[in-house]
Amino acid sequence: MQAIREKKKEDKNKFYSETKLKYYRRKAMSKKFGRKR
Repeated sequence: MQAIREKKKEDKNKFYSETKLKYYRRKAMSKKFGRKR
């Protein structure tokens, strides 16, 4: 039971970090394109 809970926690952290990275990249890209205009 404990192992399953740990795995779930890990997956959640992974999911959050991945979405954060995507959001950060999108933000950085929009900033770059915004400067050109």
